Amino acid sequence: MLKPFDLQGLFIFLCIKVALVTDPCCGTGTLLIEAAFLAAHRAPGVARPFAMEDFYFCRSLPFSSLRRQVAGEQRNEDIPYIGGSDLDPQAILLASRHVKQAELSNHIHLSVQPLQSLQLPITGGVFLCNPPYGERLSDQASCRKLYRELCLLKDRHPSWSLCAISSDPSFERFFGRRADKKRRLYNGRLECTDYIYL
Repeated sequence: MLKPFDLQGLFIFLCIKVALVTDPCCGTGTLLIEAAFLAAHRAPGVARPFAMEDFYFCRSLPFSSLRRQVAGEQRNEDIPYIGGSDLDPQAILLASRHVKQAELSNHIHLSVQPLQSLQLPITGGVFLCNPPYGERLSDQASCRKLYRELCLLKDRHPSWSLCAISSDPSFERFFGRRADKKRRLYNGRLECTDYIYL
């Protein structure tokens, strides 16, 4: 999973000021949910307890009032249109469950849709995706074919930007052109590049 500060920088860099964000290979929806939380200014971990709250020297700290304070700063009305699609119906089923658990069903819109046929009638958005990396040699060919499909998706939507995260150093070659901008980030311990096509 992307570290929150990596995702935050990525999201603020490209998406926070646009009205449309779509992940065309969303899998189980993690990127969509994190993007919505960041757009809404939701504090990380606000809905869960932390082990340190039980430490003897922390018991008198005002965790409840801090949670109420940051919850009051959350602005769901700032969430742009966020859409996600994936070829795998099971992945979309899990994504729907995760979106519901995150209480974002009114803000994230999901569909089963092959990348090859995805055609959005609206203009001026951002495709934000974390496609499979093909770390196993057997998966590399299919992943690299997917990178080319992302290029074709961008060509079908010339007014959209595309932001793809990959650890594959050959991403640009298989995508079909050099990125307009690049940023290094980490997905866990895996060094990746955020390829940005404007």
